[in-house]
Amino acid sequence: MGLEEQQEELQVLQSIYPDEITIISDSEYRISILLDTDPSPQATEPPTLILGITLPPNYPSAAPSLTLLPPPSAAPHPHFSLAHDRAHLLSLLAPLVLENAGQAMVFALVSQVKEGAEALIAQRVAAAEAAAEGRRRAEEEREESKFVGEPVTAASFRVWQEAFLKEAEGERAREEEARRGGKLSGRELWERGLARGGEGEGEEEVEAEGVLVAGVGALGVGA
Repeated sequence: MGLEEQQEELQVLQSIYPDEITIISDSEYRISILLDTDPSPQATEPPTLILGITLPPNYPSAAPSLTLLPPPSAAPHPHFSLAHDRAHLLSLLAPLVLENAGQAMVFALVSQVKEGAEALIAQRVAAAEAAAEGRRRAEEEREESKFVGEPVTAASFRVWQEAFLKEAEGERAREEEARRGGKLSGRELWERGLARGGEGEGEEEVEAEGVLVAGVGALGVGA
């Protein structure tokens, strides 16, 4: 392809990138590439990079000279850094240059740079989201663990059961005593030492549970 064919390719590029292409000379120009990315809370605007192309006289039989540049006063992006990613993106162009040897290739090169950079950003966004999700789940698990008691075993269940039955028995006793109005049965009086009898004492009567219990007095046995 001679200079005339190079000019024809340049005209096509100018029609595709009317605002993005900057002509340096007949054989050198730069194309600004705005990356399509999802809005990021940490970025005020999508990242942009510039592909610089210098064509040798025998292009496209000979490969063009390519470089990647940041735009002036480029705002930093949380998931893309040309200083870090330049070598990787240029490595993506090498096989494309070989595949398109002998034909116009600048449009294909621009497209490859754009796709490669956007893929890098997408991968990093996905990794950041996965890490954030992992932290969120870990925090939820920590919160849920506050409400989870110790696991129940046969031994711990027996301890709990004994305490529960003891408490239930005490509760039933308290309810029964309250039902009686605070009065004790004769048996309970004897067991608690509250009902006593002896010689010289008169008969005592204790009413409990509706039964009149006669106290033990001094008894004589007639001959």
